[in-house]
Amino acid sequence: MIMFYPYTFLYVILNIRAVLRLLPINQNGMGHEVRKKYSIMDVTADIGIITSAQSLKELYENAAFALFDIMCDGGEVRREVEAEVIVEGDDAPSTMVNWLNELLFIFETRSLLMVDFKVFSADSAQVKARVGGEEFDPSRHKVARHVKAVTYHRLKVMQTEGGWEAEILLDI
Repeated sequence: MIMFYPYTFLYVILNIRAVLRLLPINQNGMGHEVRKKYSIMDVTADIGIITSAQSLKELYENAAFALFDIMCDGGEVRREVEAEVIVEGDDAPSTMVNWLNELLFIFETRSLLMVDFKVFSADSAQVKARVGGEEFDPSRHKVARHVKAVTYHRLKVMQTEGGWEAEILLDI
């Protein structure tokens, strides 16, 4: 099932400069820890996530995991395909939105359900990562919530004494 939303497509064309390359991966996956910490923010009509990490790279990984964990429920996701993703932004908050919207765009246009996120380099203006997963299979995977977009509303990406924190709203 391929889902396509013109707003997301237009957003990607106008705001995101990303490179996507699909590659086969080995049976052992990418050898990267999948489960990350995040919490749900109480927001009317949308879903908010709060995540923290010791590094900016880990923050991007945690946010990506939270996005897909919120969207999809049930069924083991195999690591059959991986994609290289490079996303840029003007600052850390815009880079975070561009990163998550690019992953959402890949899910919608290629039906690629991702569970493994390895950010190789990240700063406030760019993310370079390899993500892994498999094609969405409706007989094994369930869409728990349909996320239309990642928004700038109430967006926070900030450095703290203990590392980094982000508060992100998802338009559902």
